Amino acid sequence: MPIENYSQLFSSFVNTLRNNHLKIEVSFTASNSPASPLTDNSPIVKSVKDPPHNQDWTLVQKNRTIKKEVVMDFFDKLVGFLVAKNAIRSYQKDLQYDYLQKSAILAEKERELRAVEERAEAERQKWEEELRRTLDEMHEHDREMVVKHETKLAEYEAKIAELKQLEGDHSDEIKELECFADSERDMVRIYKKLLG
Repeated sequence: MPIENYSQLFSSFVNTLRNNHLKIEVSFTASNSPASPLTDNSPIVKSVKDPPHNQDWTLVQKNRTIKKEVVMDFFDKLVGFLVAKNAIRSYQKDLQYDYLQKSAILAEKERELRAVEERAEAERQKWEEELRRTLDEMHEHDREMVVKHETKLAEYEAKIAELKQLEGDHSDEIKELECFADSERDMVRIYKKLLG
């Protein structure tokens, strides 16, 4: 495109495509003219081939690229760190919740165990009391039986002594009473042994 018409680029392309991620590539073509001859030694050719500002611009671009890479790497690491930090916090919360939940369950089980132990202790005391009462009743019964059988024994012995003093033959009656007396003696021995 002749240089005289370069402004048409803006109206025809640049303005039309500016919202479509437009990229522009620029190239120049120049040739010798009688008014401005071009040779390898002419200042303009040297300037176009290796312009100082082009070198500076390349350096700036390289620096920007390096800085961008460093910044992107930093942000990647920062994001990774934040993700890991959030994951650790989440895990800590889960652990705390799990610990609190298990502590509550353990406390409940301990309360249940204490209640069971208290009931068992109350039952044991009740059984001991009933056993003492039963033993006391049995001992009282055994004492009564000792007295009862000793009384009967004394009655039989008194009748035997009385019959022995009477005249006549009372041997059969005495033998029968002596059997009853022996039975009462055995009962007295048994109940006294139960009393200890």
